[in-house]
Amino acid sequence: MSNITTKTSTTRELEQKYWETVERPQETRSTFLVEMIEFSAGRELYALDIRASRGITRYPRMVQIPGAPKVILGAMTFRGRVIPVADFRRLMGLSPVAWSDEFRIVVIGEGDEILGLAVDELVGITEMDLLDIQPPPSSFKGTRKEIIRGQIQRGKDLVILLDVGVLLTVLACGSEEVASEI
Repeated sequence: MSNITTKTSTTRELEQKYWETVERPQETRSTFLVEMIEFSAGRELYALDIRASRGITRYPRMVQIPGAPKVILGAMTFRGRVIPVADFRRLMGLSPVAWSDEFRIVVIGEGDEILGLAVDELVGITEMDLLDIQPPPSSFKGTRKEIIRGQIQRGKDLVILLDVGVLLTVLACGSEEVASEI
């Protein structure tokens, strides 16, 4: 009989623990996790939505494009298509550096608009909660500020999120105003 009593009290304890956890108020904040491609340029970390990525490649052989804005390094072939490649360092107002084996081309696109971004180093793929986005840093002005969607603090690191649609529009525009600002 003591065996049955022990089982019954254990069952009651489990039920009580269950109801305690069910009745506790749960955190009501939703999360909107999105996978991002994270990369570096200079000492800064940047990220863009992985859904805008068409691929990542090592620094390829490129052909110069006469008359292109200074931010455009040249053109490369990517999956049978010729696409322009932009120097992300120059776009962000950073000084140019000699190319290394760590440099990568992140190919991005929306619809038919495709372009490569030459970045210093691919950091990886990470999940970020869109509810954690803060306004862009005030140090960015003009075109640079327009292409920034916001920033996320992750531990000690500050990751700057890019707006791929605006970035593609700005670089496809190729106007003198944009080229002179960059």
